[in-house]
Amino acid sequence: MTTAKMSSIGIDADALVKTDGTRPFTGAQAGLTAAAGTNTTQLATTAFVRNTVEDLGFDVPIGVEWTTNATSPTLLQVDQYGVPVTLSAGDWAAHSIYKAIRRCTLADNGTVNAYYAQYDTGTADASASTTLEDATKTWAINRYQNQYVLINSGTGAGQERLIISNTATQLTVAAWTTNPTTDSVYSINTISYTGLNGQVMVEIPKFYYKTSALTNKYRFIISRYPLAGYTVHPAFIVDSVEKD
Repeated sequence: MTTAKMSSIGIDADALVKTDGTRPFTGAQAGLTAAAGTNTTQLATTAFVRNTVEDLGFDVPIGVEWTTNATSPTLLQVDQYGVPVTLSAGDWAAHSIYKAIRRCTLADNGTVNAYYAQYDTGTADASASTTLEDATKTWAINRYQNQYVLINSGTGAGQERLIISNTATQLTVAAWTTNPTTDSVYSINTISYTGLNGQVMVEIPKFYYKTSALTNKYRFIISRYPLAGYTVHPAFIVDSVEKD
């Protein structure tokens, strides 16, 4: 605590001295940084606060920085202060912007028909011209009616069909072009990748950005929140109106 701060709350810093005659409350004070996960009334250092925020999944402004005087500049991942960071796949998955990115299908008027979710996966045991069987399953009757089955790999890969009905182990669909067999790996999804239930799109959540032109460097930072110095991305401005 600075002398000025102490004076503002009625403490006379000049009256506080240590046994060796020195005054302890001058300049920038350092403290012990608590262990990660500490949840007590102990005061937190700036190091503890920063480490805690990062441990929450890098849910803070992040971005990239590159040199402007190189013919093939390398992008460097940085935090909002320009400090290099290394983000794992888990960090990206937990970040508030990236975890809110969703695949979806849109109607022609722009409304969302469905968001992507993968209900189940497996490998076919057998099939006929209008069925796919997987004896390992115990599906609820008609649980996946009006969802979509996609053959991801193996025989018939790339085929997608609307599920008309299902039993505990069998999907009934419109006729296959190539019947799946025992090497056919499938997934059951909420959306059609071939456009059967709308245009396949990716929904990106609204975000804010800040750029910095530095000496021989350029920095681009994004934030989920409208922090000081950040501007909403132009993609979310339509006819001069900010959209979500």
